[in-house]
Amino acid sequence: MESTAYGLVILAALLHALWNVMVKASSDDRFVMGMLLMTPGMVVAIPLLFVVPGLSAEAWIYMAGSLVFHVTYYAFLVLAFRLGDLSQVYPIARGSAPLLLALVAYVLAGEVLSPLALTGVVVLSAGITALSWRWSADPLADPKVLAAAAATAVFIAAYTYVDALGARAAVSPESFIVWFAFLQGATFVLTTLAVRRRRWWAAVRPQLWRGLGGGVIAAASYSIMLWALTMGPIAVMAALRETSVLFVVAMSGVYLKEPLGFRRIMAATAIVAGAALLRF
Repeated sequence: MESTAYGLVILAALLHALWNVMVKASSDDRFVMGMLLMTPGMVVAIPLLFVVPGLSAEAWIYMAGSLVFHVTYYAFLVLAFRLGDLSQVYPIARGSAPLLLALVAYVLAGEVLSPLALTGVVVLSAGITALSWRWSADPLADPKVLAAAAATAVFIAAYTYVDALGARAAVSPESFIVWFAFLQGATFVLTTLAVRRRRWWAAVRPQLWRGLGGGVIAAASYSIMLWALTMGPIAVMAALRETSVLFVVAMSGVYLKEPLGFRRIMAATAIVAGAALLRF
């Protein structure tokens, strides 16, 4: 069971990296891009709502919290992408989240990691965060970048924890996934229509197909990850998912022409070492 979960998490990491690169590469309205990313999952979920079992009252409470945390997370993510490079912002946000999540899972759920697993989380997080560091007089360049990325990390930890509890409280994880995909998509669509009003189609048209394609990838990534969260410790599964940073750094170098070098290769090595410790 756990071996399957590890494979699923790595696949989710690759897909997660891909849609984040698509958002960063978008030179158009990233708010509208967010709506397009959520739309395919919403459309697919609509007929499935009549097939999956209903949610329990407890699962609905987690669902409400998850929606709030996801929307807030995306708002800070877009802000961070606007302020800094993808290869700097993404590692800070994703690298900090596993440690925060391990702390939250311990305090709120009593989930205790083994010394080896905890070491893996720390090493992986340190490697991820090191990818964002710039060796200069002002390593983080702009405090606003750090603040936006750190806020993103907080909400990543929050929604991951709530999602895991919601999926476990539901009659089946599939029910939670389907209802969340529908409600999150509907929230983004209605918000975009309200904010952009008459200009919404002009903003949507330039990035329609790219956004919808990214939405299919994002929906698959989230669904796979949520399923994996029901198979193992929350902190371990979440930390492994942050190996997506390796994919992001590679993609940002190839497609966005952001600088790579020996330091980032060493940080990537630490990430792989941390992931290996978690696996064993």
